Amino acid sequence: MKISRAAFVFACALTASCVAGCGEDACDPGFEREAGVCVDARLRFVGTWTVSEGCNRSGTANYTTEIALDPAVPDGLLISGFWNAFLQPVRVSLSGDAITIDRQEPDADSFFVQGTGVVSDVPNTFSADYIVSDETDPAAIIRDMCQSTWTKQEGL
Repeated sequence: MKISRAAFVFACALTASCVAGCGEDACDPGFEREAGVCVDARLRFVGTWTVSEGCNRSGTANYTTEIALDPAVPDGLLISGFWNAFLQPVRVSLSGDAITIDRQEPDADSFFVQGTGVVSDVPNTFSADYIVSDETDPAAIIRDMCQSTWTKQEGL
């Protein structure tokens, strides 16, 4: 029995579209695939973190901080205890593996922070570079430039 060329091409096209359609769908922006399900990419940051920080003025410090979802911003996170000094949370945004700390004054006390970070290839770690500026005296602004490594504490 001969199969017409048109029927053969149709069968191949149908099979190809079924195979292509059977793959995992891409997740919406801000989500990533985990165990076959799209989840909010920010969830991997929620929890307790140990920070190892080196700054040109305030020196070195090791401390813990908490990261939570920012309910007001779809790509936002809130970091409590930032710089081991801010009383109010510092707002950061997440885009893929990039972290952005837009210039802000968390405690409304003339101390500002801004910077960037990147998620490491090592699981549950990221690095961040930021500047905390004391602008109490606008004629003599003092800047503390910091580099830090953040490690998530599992089970805390």
